[in-house]
Amino acid sequence: MHPIAIAKCLKNRNHICRNKKPHKNNKIDEWFIDIQIFKYYNESSVCINLILCAVPRGMEEIMIKGFTMKLNAGCEEEYEVRHNQLWPEMIDMIHEYGGKNYSIFWDKATNVLFAYIEIEDEKKWTKTAGTKINRKWWDYMADIMETNEDNSPVCVDLKPLFHLD
Repeated sequence: MHPIAIAKCLKNRNHICRNKKPHKNNKIDEWFIDIQIFKYYNESSVCINLILCAVPRGMEEIMIKGFTMKLNAGCEEEYEVRHNQLWPEMIDMIHEYGGKNYSIFWDKATNVLFAYIEIEDEKKWTKTAGTKINRKWWDYMADIMETNEDNSPVCVDLKPLFHLD
């Protein structure tokens, strides 16, 4: 990546930088920038080391979220049908806000749904709640799930205790 392109990206941590020229080894023109600054002091001066990590877009570190929701009794077939016909604009919104590898599992004994999703950024992901398409989806699903007053599903975030790659 050209130093000027890097300098433009230094304004914001974890900023997506678009190069005008593709990387010479491939066609990737979007890069995920992660900046870490380490400071240390000695007797005569302050030394600042800037460590810049640029990786092709899509290969940055992913956050894993797990949460539960509650399905109304006898609604599992309808829940599955609706999700198998997930609206294209809902899929686009999930991807636009950094979500991927989204799976939902059903516990038959309790009607608890366990959801697993990989996201790029927690702040970005929380903004999905304010999108029109997400609110439309909540309204559509409200008759078969336990919901809050705004028709959002009652969700319980789960704390990760173990992960193995």
